[in-house]
Amino acid sequence: MNNLFNRAFRATRVLAILVFASVFVLGEYLVVAPEPALAAGPRITLCHRTKSTTNPYRLITVSNSAVNGHGNHTGSVWTPSNTNGQTWGDIIPDNSGDGLQFWENGSVSNKDLNWAGDVNSGGRSFMLPGGANASKCSRMTAKRFYEISKQAGQTDAEIAADLESQEANEDAAVRPVGGFTAGNVASSVGSVSVTTKTPSAIGSTTATLEGTITAGSTSTTPKFQWGTSATLDTFSTTSAGTAN
Repeated sequence: MNNLFNRAFRATRVLAILVFASVFVLGEYLVVAPEPALAAGPRITLCHRTKSTTNPYRLITVSNSAVNGHGNHTGSVWTPSNTNGQTWGDIIPDNSGDGLQFWENGSVSNKDLNWAGDVNSGGRSFMLPGGANASKCSRMTAKRFYEISKQAGQTDAEIAADLESQEANEDAAVRPVGGFTAGNVASSVGSVSVTTKTPSAIGSTTATLEGTITAGSTSTTPKFQWGTSATLDTFSTTSAGTAN
């Protein structure tokens, strides 16, 4: 469902962005929390295995408790000769030395898995900046994870279960209430898209703000953040009107 939002505001100079729930765009990543996906506490960034030989790992950030409760952190590290997605496991750094950059504090019992060898072999070559296989562990969206999992022959039920077990920060915006299931995963992972248009009809005291949001099955509360700061350091927030 595409909704067009229009709203006129009083301001001498207006800069605005369209947001929903509590969504903000920071660089190339989408940082969202319409509903908490992770328990509060220490978090860790790791390479989560996929079943794709061309995209073997997905870089995600999860809570330490999610790592403790995750059953897929087994198997050997991916190598070009390993063509069976069932046999490799996640790469979880240790909490000292090279792995320190991926930890805030605390510890988990499943640390240091597939994190062995020097920077030219084993798990470390994936996580270290500039490592030989660093490109094989990429920051990817739930949508991209779904796509490559389907290409690797996974069913929607298997992909939904995998996304649920990851409990990744990156998936919070698209995770349906109650979690991913075989019936909702395909529509959910590609369900949220926001585009803000250039303000129009700008006058001395008014302007019209427009944007497009594709919400799918995800619950959203669309609104505009607007103000006179070029970087929106300070802004006002106003709920958007809707038009189909």
